[in-house]
Amino acid sequence: YPDKPPILFWAMNAAWRLLGVNVFSIQLLTGGLIAIWIVLLRQTYKVVFPQDTLGSLLFPFLFVSLYQLWSEFYLLRVDLFLVIAVSLYNLIVLSASKNKCVNLLSLLGAIVATTLGVFSKGPIFFVFSLLPLILFTVFDRKSVFLYLKIMLSTLIGTLLFLGGWVLPACLNGGEEFTKQI
Repeated sequence: YPDKPPILFWAMNAAWRLLGVNVFSIQLLTGGLIAIWIVLLRQTYKVVFPQDTLGSLLFPFLFVSLYQLWSEFYLLRVDLFLVIAVSLYNLIVLSASKNKCVNLLSLLGAIVATTLGVFSKGPIFFVFSLLPLILFTVFDRKSVFLYLKIMLSTLIGTLLFLGGWVLPACLNGGEEFTKQI
């Protein structure tokens, strides 16, 4: 699949190397990704509704069940990487908006989320991450500098993707492969 960024294949290979080539290793990988997503959803809920402790425990599980949890255990899909990257990115933007500050850890998180997002689905990541960020920037004019810092982190994550996979793949893959990318 030359049109797909490589994170899905890297993750599958890592799971197979750790646990052997079998269906269980891929299901475990998918289950791990869903667990990460549940944690991110819980944190997002806690940012939006800090007083509601019961809701922060229940909401992620209700939300994930809508994502056809059981089908994901049988078919490993690259969309889970995208969902985790977008969830992390939007949690960072939401937290920055709520706290009116952004720290180094948040900026590093935005870089990681962007890199993971573009390694999983390419430019589709930007549709789900930059649109909310742009809306926050438009409607929260007092914190524009804050959002610009996050946008800069997004640019750094994109450059990591370009330097880490796209350029080497184009250089090593030949002319036809470069056109497909």
